[in-house]
Amino acid sequence: MGVFGDALEKMLQITVGEIQQQLADAQSTLERNPEWGILEAVGRCLHWLRDPTAPTYFRQAALAYPAEKLPTITGALTVGNLYRLAGDQMQAQTHFTQGYQQGLFPNVQENPYTLQPVLKCCYFLGDDAEVERLAQRIRAINPTLWTPAFYVEQLAQARQTRDATKAQMVVEALSDDIYQQCEWLATNAGPTLWDWYEVAHDLFQELTNGTAPFDLVLPSTNIVRVTWQAGQWVLIEQKDTHRVYQAETAGEMANDLFHKVFVFDTREQVDAFSIKLVNDQKLREWGEEEWED
Repeated sequence: MGVFGDALEKMLQITVGEIQQQLADAQSTLERNPEWGILEAVGRCLHWLRDPTAPTYFRQAALAYPAEKLPTITGALTVGNLYRLAGDQMQAQTHFTQGYQQGLFPNVQENPYTLQPVLKCCYFLGDDAEVERLAQRIRAINPTLWTPAFYVEQLAQARQTRDATKAQMVVEALSDDIYQQCEWLATNAGPTLWDWYEVAHDLFQELTNGTAPFDLVLPSTNIVRVTWQAGQWVLIEQKDTHRVYQAETAGEMANDLFHKVFVFDTREQVDAFSIKLVNDQKLREWGEEEWED
């Protein structure tokens, strides 16, 4: 297997059964709520199952995306990504370009949170030098901030320098993050960690001339579902909200679509994590308000 052999064994894989279960959950939700995010979730599962109908769901999700959100940088990135997944490259490039152009305003260039979607648009536009510049700008504004956008910076560097080892390292890091964050495949508002994982994998394959012995189409390992015991505390996060339960009262909430579940042994631990989630949300809202102003 060559120089990449040992590391490739660590790459993330997901079973067909797990994908099919998430697909069934998403399809059930779609029957009750046919909104853009659920269409995207169905499309994602079908995409990973290599089902030829997946692009239809991505296009429908793009068309159903809320018109009031589309003029934002995040909206342009989200819809551009939907068209990218659908294989409609011209539409995707149009939206990524719109997102980048909005990022040229001075107030955006001073905000590390609005800069992140701009950076991602640049990657899909193939402007690796601008990706690096924006990543450096984010660090200059807030040296302590870490963001998955820095993975995108590393991919841009790997693409520029044809560095397969760097691309491989990003694949591994994203794999770890997906496991640690219990990231659903059937989620929405991408690009998600799963998207970047696939993008990184595809770049790695390109840089190794397709010789890497790894295939996303041949999944084999389940995502571990979260369980808890009596006496523990369960925090269930859904989009921008979260709730805390004692283990005995958490019930079936964790089995619903789009939930992230965290389990703690003490109330102090869960309270500290709750504070972190609230602070992170305030920072995101601050970034959005700065852009709107």
